[in-house]
Amino acid sequence: MLEEKLNLDNIPHFKRAELERRMDDVLQLVDEGQSPVMIHDEKDRRFLLFSWEDFFRRFGWLYSAEEKAAIEAACAEYEENTSDRVFK
Repeated sequence: MLEEKLNLDNIPHFKRAELERRMDDVLQLVDEGQSPVMIHDEKDRRFLLFSWEDFFRRFGWLYSAEEKAAIEAACAEYEENTSDRVFK
């Protein structure tokens, strides 16, 4: 049921080695709205990578308004403090 709702068969899948080689491309894909993407590790365990906006749209009900505000503030502070680093 959850797999159907997330449409896992139709999202991009990346093995860990490919993710390591193409990290910037994968993150850009997610930032441009292709969220989630599936990451497979060496043991073929699967992990979903969501954009923040998509994650909160889907699972925001798990957090109180105060928790959401604290997370958003921490993200904004992180971006502000790393604006001159590789992550931009």
